[in-house]
Amino acid sequence: MKPADQQPDGGPRPPSKGAAPGRVSDSRIPDDPADEAPGVPGFRTWKGIYVFVFVTFVAVVAALALFSRVFA
Repeated sequence: MKPADQQPDGGPRPPSKGAAPGRVSDSRIPDDPADEAPGVPGFRTWKGIYVFVFVTFVAVVAALALFSRVFA
């Protein structure tokens, strides 16, 4: 038995009502981290940041390929 499943006196902790077996509910942990605002100016969602990073990566790779042909 895990220490988290025991009471301070060492006995087993009874299951909480409404909780799924084997899962611990903590109200401090958000349900979905993607729902949080990123706090980055110009971006309202994490998806927007991911798209921007991916497009920037593709543009840099394309520019490197182009420059390598032009200056070779």
